Amino acid sequence: MKFNLNVLWRKYIPGFLFLTLSIVATVFVVQRFRLPGQSNMIESMAMDMATMKPEIGSVPVGTAAVALKSITSEQSYNGTVRGLNEISIAARIEGVLSLVSVYAGARVKKGQLLAQLNAPELMAETRVAQSQVQESEAEKALIAQEAVRLKAEMNAAASRMSEARATLKTAEANLKYWRERLPREKSLLETGGIPREEFERYQADTQAAEASVASAQATLRTLTYEHKAKGDLLQENGLRLRMQQTGIKTAAAKVQERKILENFTRIMAPLNGVITERLQAPGTLVTAGTPILTLAEISSVRIQVNVPDADISGFKVGDILRFTTSAQPDDEIETTISSIAPAAVSSSRTQILEAIVENADGLLIPGQYVKAHLQKTKEKDAQPTIPERAILQVGGQDGVWVVRNQRAHWEPLTVGVIDGEWATISDLEIGTQVITDGYEGLVEGMAVSPVTWTAEGPLQLPTAGGANRLHEGNQWSLTTPISPDFSLKVSISPQPPIPGENSLRFELTQEKQDKKIAFSEATLSLKTSMPSMSMAGPSLVAKAEGKGVYVAAFSGMSGLWQIVATLEVEGKRLKPFTFELNIP
Repeated sequence: MKFNLNVLWRKYIPGFLFLTLSIVATVFVVQRFRLPGQSNMIESMAMDMATMKPEIGSVPVGTAAVALKSITSEQSYNGTVRGLNEISIAARIEGVLSLVSVYAGARVKKGQLLAQLNAPELMAETRVAQSQVQESEAEKALIAQEAVRLKAEMNAAASRMSEARATLKTAEANLKYWRERLPREKSLLETGGIPREEFERYQADTQAAEASVASAQATLRTLTYEHKAKGDLLQENGLRLRMQQTGIKTAAAKVQERKILENFTRIMAPLNGVITERLQAPGTLVTAGTPILTLAEISSVRIQVNVPDADISGFKVGDILRFTTSAQPDDEIETTISSIAPAAVSSSRTQILEAIVENADGLLIPGQYVKAHLQKTKEKDAQPTIPERAILQVGGQDGVWVVRNQRAHWEPLTVGVIDGEWATISDLEIGTQVITDGYEGLVEGMAVSPVTWTAEGPLQLPTAGGANRLHEGNQWSLTTPISPDFSLKVSISPQPPIPGENSLRFELTQEKQDKKIAFSEATLSLKTSMPSMSMAGPSLVAKAEGKGVYVAAFSGMSGLWQIVATLEVEGKRLKPFTFELNIP
């Protein structure tokens, strides 16, 4: 059979070219004029699969019931061996190190000499203090001798005072006698009973008695003053003696203090252990407080494990801890957690778990790296348990979405043990339905329908319904208060909506008229999404048409859409209004 190329060209080629040009033009028009939310041909073909075909209904979610279950878990973390007690051995006085007898790694016993200081100034101060004590003792002896002399002189003055008092008493008695006799003798003289010479002799005896009394009184006064002066000197001597004794005690205390400081020139091991650091060498001038060595007690050691603060709540004192060291990776040691640090290390955001281990053989050395396996205590009884994937964290608080009356509600909770698949909780009743899949985009109170969930998504979609959904029953219109001052009404056209071009109309009403608002200054923004498919849609801005009316063109494919409308008035964002729209 022969083909006539001219006939073929005239008969088929023009049609083929026209078809090709039509396809190219169609692709160009679709790509150029396709509206946000519309699907292309390939997407539409893919969406026609049974498992993904959008149907009328609420948001499909996968759920699981809270059930009783016993679980355990184990995690691995890095750690370090620490001495039971780690001591910094420092100089307690200033001096030059004349000896450091140990090196890092040396095992020492309590009381062993570790270092020696040379402190000549301290020795000189001790000698000066001892000289001060000797001088004070000699001065005390002189003061004591003077006290003995003063006391003897005071006693002699007291004896002479007694004699003077006796002499004065005799003189006063003699004067009394003559003063009583002289008047009688004068009467006898006047009557001629005695001659004048005898009377004058009596007068002279009386005057002599008066002079004796005056002399005895003067002698007594002199002796009294002398006795008081000696007493004052003796009292002063006693004060000087007490002051000297105080000075002796002070000097002796200073000597004792210097001797104690001299003992600090010999630095001894305070306990049995191993030297982990040698920080200073002989010949170094050190001051009080300068570290010289670090000593660790290793009869028992501490295993310190760094655990991220996000994991710390899963462990408690008494939980099992197994570890291996870098030196003996095949020798696993088992112990239990003895303490948990109450604060996190800010630089690493970790907390320290600690376990104390016997180390009689000394194989565990401070500073060794360990690999720790933390075994959480197994629950003795079954605990309320949910799949771990249901747990979300919002603002640092763990929680889950639960289903009540076909609505999604957020519930904070406390998480216990986690084994990678299941988690124990303590805040939900047995049988409570928690959402494990499809929770992306959920908001409080959203209508949900539990469905069978697979790796590809839900096997079926729920039917329509919901209080915040535009549908025929509410004449495709919703009104809600968005603040104490405003309410917002939304409607759609055409009714029912169709895939492609739709118009959303919003009417903003001011409830209180005490303050007029310029509606032209308000803005209304829209965020769209398809929760059932975990797909975000276009973000829109409604156009103001005056008197609180706003219109937004919405082009979406078939399926359940969620729209969040947010209004800003005078720079203040009001409560968002969330509603649903199902496009058949």
